[in-house]
Amino acid sequence: MKMEVLLREERLKNDPDMIEKFSDILSPDTGMVLESSSSSHCMCSIHSKRHNVILSNSIKKKEIASAKVKTNRVDTLTLVNPLRGGYIPECYVTPRRTMELRKLIRYGANLVKMRSNVKNYIHAYLSMNNVRISSKPFTKKFLDEARKKVNEMPEGRKR
Repeated sequence: MKMEVLLREERLKNDPDMIEKFSDILSPDTGMVLESSSSSHCMCSIHSKRHNVILSNSIKKKEIASAKVKTNRVDTLTLVNPLRGGYIPECYVTPRRTMELRKLIRYGANLVKMRSNVKNYIHAYLSMNNVRISSKPFTKKFLDEARKKVNEMPEGRKR
């Protein structure tokens, strides 16, 4: 049985090139434990090309949160010790393709939200200026009628 030891402890800037260089220094069979954070996904995708990477579940790893001395050195040792014993609570790492699809879905949802906000703003503006439109909302006829009525309003009445 191979005994795992702390080979190296580094503090890296959140720069993909620096992370890549650090990853290249270590041998390919090196195991890594990363504490979950906002930059974990980027770090995992870079390191997992050459190494066995485990993303530690911080909620289940209460030793880090409840430590009296909160330093990166103590956190590192707290993550490495369970790795040696073969038990470390892991987080699910979403595959890159799934992340890309989720990003597209969020983008589409934000576009729908923006469209709704613009429509609500237009309805509120027309309502504040007591403009009544007889056509179905946001058809070409509705927009033409709205533009015409707003342009016909006296300048002092527009809000």
